[in-house]
Amino acid sequence: MTESPVDSADSKIQVAMANIDDAWLLAFIMEELDEGLLTVFVPSAPTPVAGSLYYLKEEQVKRVQGVSVRDAVTCIMQLGVGSRKLLGQAPAAIADPQSQKSAG
Repeated sequence: MTESPVDSADSKIQVAMANIDDAWLLAFIMEELDEGLLTVFVPSAPTPVAGSLYYLKEEQVKRVQGVSVRDAVTCIMQLGVGSRKLLGQAPAAIADPQSQKSAG
């Protein structure tokens, strides 16, 4: 059986929050490209194997430290239940996307 990127021990996938259309979405950084672009996968709930692929600038993405891909996928499958525990205290920019716009 083929191992999925989520299960791979050496996976480089990172959990993140992506700012798209003034909303913060739980996402995964799949790859870092040239020119400061990131390949970002935004999964659908409750089926995280479906979703949308975006190419975003680093400033449109906040990396979520200390959260495993497996825990993020579980949260998505539970329709966001457990987000508080998963994300902890959200940084000000995530809590108020307008603050990021006025700062930039």
